[in-house]
Amino acid sequence: MKYSGLYRVWHWLNAAMILGLVGTVLLRKGFLSHRVNSEIIMGKLSALGIIISKSDATTIAKSIRDIMWEWHIILGYGLLFVFIFWIVILALKKGKNEDFKPLSLYKKLVEISHYLLHISIFLVVVTGFILHFKESLSFDRETLGMVKDLHKLTYKYFQIFIVLHILGVIFAEFREEGGIVSKMIGGKNLKEVK
Repeated sequence: MKYSGLYRVWHWLNAAMILGLVGTVLLRKGFLSHRVNSEIIMGKLSALGIIISKSDATTIAKSIRDIMWEWHIILGYGLLFVFIFWIVILALKKGKNEDFKPLSLYKKLVEISHYLLHISIFLVVVTGFILHFKESLSFDRETLGMVKDLHKLTYKYFQIFIVLHILGVIFAEFREEGGIVSKMIGGKNLKEVK
C-alpha cells in the first residue's frame, strides 16, 4: 500500500495532536494532580512555619497546572484542524477506497479500529468544545455530565488505540507488510529502494 504525501502529513499531525492530548491528561491526573500537589504544598509550607488551608493549597496546585492545561486546549484546536484536513483528504479520494470484503480478518480489524478512531476524534472534538465553552452554552448539569463522560470514554479509546496501533505496526513489520514505517515516513519502502 502506498501512502500519499497528504495522507502521511495528516497521519503525523494526527499522531502529534492525539499524543499531546493524552499526555496532558496523564500529566493532569498524575504528576500535576491538584490533590497530590496540594498536600505537598501544605507540607512544604508547614515545614517553613507557614500554614495555609487545604482550599488555598488546592488553588495554588491548580494554578501550577493551568499553563499545561492551556496546551490541552491548543491541541484540541489542532485536532479540529487535523479532522477537517482528514475530511478534505477523503473528498479528494472520491470513492478510491479499498474493498472491505476480501480483506483478511486482521485487516478488517485494523480498518474497523481506524473507523472507530475517526468517530472518536469527531466525538472528542465536539465534546471537548462543549466542555470548553460550557459557560457560553446553556446545557444543564446532567447533560454536561454526560458530555464529560463521553469525552473521557473517547480518551480511553485513544489510549487503547495508541497501544494497539504500535503493536500492530510492529506485527506488520514482521509479516508481509515489512517496511510500513518507512512508507509512512518517506512514502517508500526502504527494502524496495535497496
